[in-house]
Amino acid sequence: MKLKGIIKKEFIHIIRDKRTLYISFIMPLLLLIIFGYAIRTDLRNINLGVIDYDSTPLTRKIINDLKNEEIFEKVQNTEEFYKNLKKGKYKGVLIFPHNFTKKLGKNQTAKIQLILDASDNQMAENLEGYIRQKIESVWLQMPDKRWQTKRYEINILFNPEMKSTYFIVPGIIVIIFMVISGVLTSITLTKEFENKSIEIYRVSKTGASEVYLGKIFPYIIIGYLQLTIILFAGKLLFNVPSRGNLFLLYILSFFFLFTGFGIGITASTIFKEGRTTLMAVWLGTLLPSLFLSGFLFPIENMPLILQILTYLVPARYFLYILRGILLKGLGFSSFIPEFVALLFFGIFLTIISSIRLKKEIG
Repeated sequence: MKLKGIIKKEFIHIIRDKRTLYISFIMPLLLLIIFGYAIRTDLRNINLGVIDYDSTPLTRKIINDLKNEEIFEKVQNTEEFYKNLKKGKYKGVLIFPHNFTKKLGKNQTAKIQLILDASDNQMAENLEGYIRQKIESVWLQMPDKRWQTKRYEINILFNPEMKSTYFIVPGIIVIIFMVISGVLTSITLTKEFENKSIEIYRVSKTGASEVYLGKIFPYIIIGYLQLTIILFAGKLLFNVPSRGNLFLLYILSFFFLFTGFGIGITASTIFKEGRTTLMAVWLGTLLPSLFLSGFLFPIENMPLILQILTYLVPARYFLYILRGILLKGLGFSSFIPEFVALLFFGIFLTIISSIRLKKEIG
């Protein structure tokens, strides 16, 4: 009978506690959707630039065959290809040289050039293999069997050795910043709600702005120390380049940290309980940063609805800035939209969290 009473009481507690119901039913569904749709390693929605200096039936056939492939969103002519590759407008550029077909017909050396952006090394490897297969299928259709021996050159930009560490290190920085700014600040503030030490601020009439700055300042220092350590270790252990302005990177990192602080403090003031707050912050920071930022899986591969949701993930913009500065040497003018987005998220979340904190401490 005692066991029956305990079971009954626990069911009543679960039904009345909306947070438990959320964790039990909504979160697994959310994880299923994100894992099921975001984790895709196949190529999809790729933009490929083409420069056709030859403009013959052969080159047009190759280009048209690529246009008809579903993995490509756009296969279009481009100029200033290096600039467009740096900005991420294209994942690769295919160049047909002058007199390409004529040289092939005379059995002379004539090579197609494929230039890939390997800041995402896995994407570049898959794309190179796919385009190689499509071009060689055209060779096989040629009447002269000597054409089947023709190959093409591949130039790899930003990560010539296709090292996965070049791709991973910027993502690690994003995750660590989210842990420091979002998770750690929420844990410390939640503990104050649980042990009632938050009352000290009310009694002492400490302003909300003072509490806010006092809470986040140590984690700003820790964040910059971690960033410095990762950049140094990445260079020392894996030879990860730092091609851009590191001073600019440190400045822009400040704005990203504030998005995490905003989420962590807001969640703490809403839930006030360690387990639930930690779960909410995890769902609001770490999960989107891992799966919806472009860190582990290309955004282009995701369904349209998830691609739209990625615009609400601050990590998406910061990751683009990190890879742009470290791997491509981009300047501030190349990611003004990303900076504006980070600034907006930082200000918005800071205002929301400040209002919530002020409400709690009076």
